[in-house]
Amino acid sequence: MKRLRRAMPLAVTLACWGMLVIGTGEARAGFTISLVSVAPIVSGPNTGDFTWTYSAVITADDSINSANNNFFRIYDFRGYVAGSASAPAGWTATVANSNPPPPPSVILNHGDDPAIPNLTFTYTSGATIAGPATVTGFSAVSLYGLGGGTKDAVGRVTKQTAPNLGSNVDSINDVTVPAPEPSAMISGGIGILILGIGFAYRTRRRLST
Repeated sequence: MKRLRRAMPLAVTLACWGMLVIGTGEARAGFTISLVSVAPIVSGPNTGDFTWTYSAVITADDSINSANNNFFRIYDFRGYVAGSASAPAGWTATVANSNPPPPPSVILNHGDDPAIPNLTFTYTSGATIAGPATVTGFSAVSLYGLGGGTKDAVGRVTKQTAPNLGSNVDSINDVTVPAPEPSAMISGGIGILILGIGFAYRTRRRLST
């Protein structure tokens, strides 16, 4: 019993260390994508939807180079409104559900749902953006707002310091993305439940006649 009590602190420490290692996933350097704002649209064809705006922060050791096709990708942007992805000058916005796959060096912490669009912003033209720097003006419209969930944001930058000068480095961080509000999910579930009860009731009536 004494041996067990002495071993417990060590076991707890190792378990916590293991969870920390698993939880950190890929390195969090290079490219950090952050949600800037979620704004309701009050006029025009997308009235009632929400504009989600993001920024990209580049560290002092890194740069964005159009010749290297540096990019960042936000996974599983729920409720995406077709044609709404927008990027600042020099960047190209593309939308695809699961193609291309994440870089080989990156393991997604939150997965990639093939039924939900991913937003990719690629630096295609312009002078090299040397870090430290913050690039703003990335946005897309979603049916959902206010709430949100956590998904992966993957980026690729070019190192501007030795010993890896000129090489590409992939990084990953968590970012907030649109998700149905709990009230909408509850009301949707209630609707499905009511439909199921109605179907069962009709089926029972047919069997009893």
